[in-house]
Parts: sequence; structure tokens; C-alpha cells
Amino acid sequence: MKKHAALSIALLAILILVPAFAYANFPTLTSSFGGRVITPDLPIATCYGLGTGPVVLASSIESLGSAVESAAGVGGQTTPARVNNVVSGIYGAIPFYTTFSLSADAGGGFHFVGSVPKTGDWILGRASVIPSFTTCTISDTVIPFPVRKTSDYKTSGAAL
Repeated sequence: MKKHAALSIALLAILILVPAFAYANFPTLTSSFGGRVITPDLPIATCYGLGTGPVVLASSIESLGSAVESAAGVGGQTTPARVNNVVSGIYGAIPFYTTFSLSADAGGGFHFVGSVPKTGDWILGRASVIPSFTTCTISDTVIPFPVRKTSDYKTSGAAL
């Protein structure tokens, strides 16, 4: 049982330290994302900055389910495959933080580029590969809540 606890702590340390190291070397690395918005705001997280989030997509829920399934050992996977699938599933479940960019208009003022995601909308865009641990916290604590920041996205409204 101690082996599992040590492995869990090592994986958690890797999830925190590798993104910090990678961000120092590749600050603009992005990947595409998309899907239906389940919720544009989680009440357990408080985010700081000009944006909306954490935005949870249907694909985030599917990734979390995949991680749980792999952790339970369903499907007769080898241990390295299970660990890989759990880490991949947890990474895929990290919600997004949609930041707004300002653009100057003809009247000399500014307006937001991009629309605020709403429940049921479809969203498509590019997000940072490295999760941000400084944008959101769990409620009013100092415990970081990881999010993947994006400022390059579009939404398409759809009724549920």
C-alpha cells in the first residue's frame, strides 16, 4: 500500500513541476480544444483576471471518466498503460479559463473580442498546453485550481 502512496505523490509532483519547467522553456505552446460547454463557471473556484472560468466542457467530463476507469483497472491494462491513461485523463479534465482581449473601435473606445461562453454553447479555440496554477484558487483559499488559459476562441450559441 505504501508503494501506491509513493507513486501517487510522485505523479502529483510531476504534474506540478513539469508544467512549471516547460512553461519556462515554451511559454507560448498551445493546442486546440473544443466541445459543448457544460458550465461556464464552477462555484468551487475563484478566478482572478479579465475572463470567465473555469469553463468545463463535455470532453472534460469524458476525460475524467477515462481516468477513473483506468485507475480502477477496467480492461486488463498493464500498469504503465494504466498510469499513462490516468495522467492523460486528469490532464484532459483540466477546465479552461477564457480570457478576453480588448480591441479599439472606431469611436476611440474599447470592446471585448470574443463572447462569453454560456451553458450549451459550442466552443472552439486554442489553449495553453501548460496549466496555470495562479489564475484560479479553490474558493477563497490559497490552494491553486489548475486551468488552461485561452484567449483565442469562438463560441457558437446553441439551445439545450
